[in-house]
This record gives sequence, structure tokens and C-alpha cells, in this order.
Amino acid sequence: MKIHGKMRVVLEVDGNKIAESEDLGVCAGVLRLIGAENDGTLDTHLQLLIGGTGARPLSQEPVGVGTEGLAKEIGVPAGQLIGALDPSEEPPYLHVNKRYWEGLVSGMPRRGRGAVAPLTLILTILGVWKDFAKLGNATFDEGLAVLRGLGLDDKNKNRAVANCAWLINRGGEVALNPGMMSTALEVVRALCEKRAPSLKEKEQ
Repeated sequence: MKIHGKMRVVLEVDGNKIAESEDLGVCAGVLRLIGAENDGTLDTHLQLLIGGTGARPLSQEPVGVGTEGLAKEIGVPAGQLIGALDPSEEPPYLHVNKRYWEGLVSGMPRRGRGAVAPLTLILTILGVWKDFAKLGNATFDEGLAVLRGLGLDDKNKNRAVANCAWLINRGGEVALNPGMMSTALEVVRALCEKRAPSLKEKEQ
């Protein structure tokens, strides 16, 4: 069932409203908690939210980190970023929306100059998210898991990084090239805006 309209989360105690929010990130978090209650992992999720296991409370998340930080960095609303990526701190870390993906790749060449392998794009997007979420580098296996969620695969995963200037192969891990971070961010921005990215061979 699809429901369209403005989302709002309201917290009440004995019928008295004590807080509310229309932020899509907050709404998405509440939905995840409801799902956690259903699958028996609610206590773990709540501990992470309130810092019971040493994790930082969401209200204390510094600017520049996580969903809000990444959205601000690429200049899109947080809700738009969530709609495109559905980012998470748990594997597979991303669930890329097929409509956004089609918008990203439809204007890109399939072969020849300017062509970029789907796994290269996914590893870029995954690497940027994990960097902002402080989750370490992406791995080839993680990238393939996200790619397969789109119904795609890549039998030559090493080639996806070998010819890419903004990604660095570190064995099983894929690091972002610090000198070309703006190019990696442009890939994420383009996905969120459903358009082909403007890629550079090197930074200016």
C-alpha cells in the first residue's frame, strides 16, 4: 500500500503531546524502531539511540556526520537523500531506490569514453555514506550486495576500481581518494537529483 502526504511523528504521554517532528529522518527512525519492536531487537535499537552502549544520542550528533551531514554537504534535503538511498548503519547499509538509480544512469554512456560501471557508482555512493556515518571503508562484497538489490551483478569487481580515479583498491576494501572527494560527492548528489553526474578525471 502506498500512502502519499506529509509525515509527522507525535510523542504523547497520557494523551498530552510533549514533542512532535515533521523531519523525514526522524520519521524514518521511528518506523525502524517500530520494526525493531516487531522483530525483538527494540532494546538494542533504543540503547543505541540513548547512548546506553556508549553510542552518541541522536540529538548530540555533530554537524557534518550521518544523514543530515551528508545531505547538507551535497545540498539536498535529508528526506530526498533518504528516499534515494535509505541509508543505515547496518549491512547492507544502502537500499538504492530503482527510480533514482535509473535517473542516474540513463544519461550516462554505456560504453566508451565517459562510461562508468554500475559497481563503480555503487561503491562510490556506499563509500561516501560510510565515510559520513563513520563506518570505515566500503568493501567489494558490500558493494555487490547493494548492486544485487538492483537486480544487477558484476563478475569482474576489481575492474570497477582499477579504472576509477576517485576510488582506491585496498585489497578487499575500497577507499575514497581524498583528492577527488568532490567527484564522489557529485555521484551521490546526481543520484538524489535523478540525473547523470558531471565527472572529472582529476580535481581542479
